[in-house]
Amino acid sequence: MPRTFKGTPVINIQPFQNGTQTSFLTYSPPALHLLNNSTVGYLGGSLSTRVIPIIYTLVVTVGIPANMCLLVTKIRKVSSAILYCSLAVSDLFLLLSLFFKAHYHFHGNHWVLGETACRVVTACFYGNLRCSAMTLACISIERYLAVVYPFIYKSMPKRLCAAWVSLALWGGFGVAIIPELIIQQSYWLPQLNRTTCHDVLPLDHSSHMFLLYYHLILIVLFLMVPLVVIAVCFARFINKLTRSHSDQDHVNCSISCIFLADRSGMW
Repeated sequence: MPRTFKGTPVINIQPFQNGTQTSFLTYSPPALHLLNNSTVGYLGGSLSTRVIPIIYTLVVTVGIPANMCLLVTKIRKVSSAILYCSLAVSDLFLLLSLFFKAHYHFHGNHWVLGETACRVVTACFYGNLRCSAMTLACISIERYLAVVYPFIYKSMPKRLCAAWVSLALWGGFGVAIIPELIIQQSYWLPQLNRTTCHDVLPLDHSSHMFLLYYHLILIVLFLMVPLVVIAVCFARFINKLTRSHSDQDHVNCSISCIFLADRSGMW
């Protein structure tokens, strides 16, 4: 099942806001009716209005200073600096989107910033999540080449390759977020008297059905594929380093810590 809940369009509705009846002809955003009572419980429950935004707030509080420190810290290897700075910028955009999502959840899953902001925050959240995962995969490939094929890695134009890879990743990011920027994301829920952002969509509509399958494809290409690449690279690290070092336990522990750090950043 998708993360987004399903709603059906409501026709000729005259919602009440703050005790004042508003004409449907001038009402925005469009209205949806929830089909599942569990969805109503989730949108009004403490999990989505307290637990999730508190976690987002903690992530933002720790993540923004950490990524800012990475951007201002001098990194010796220029090629690594390009990729790490690209990763830090992507994470910063992701953290900014989490800030607005936390605001949305703290307000009882009620979006008050308008449709344009909803589209931008949604695209920024999903787009930078995928961009961060792809960047981590590229960093893992660079480490793999440096460890397993050091002579080939030394002869490579590392700065130029890293720059082109970063440009390609951000170009893919720009293309991937287009559907999320052009499809309606916020809807009014008369049952709850609130406006949701991306949480409830008319999934029977052709455009939103396309968005659903589009997300599934991007999950495979930009999350599952990087996961496999990172896992394979670190497996080769362990295989290579354990043949070259006598202290295998120390090597395995170090590699495992790096792998877990990358995985936590990826998700």
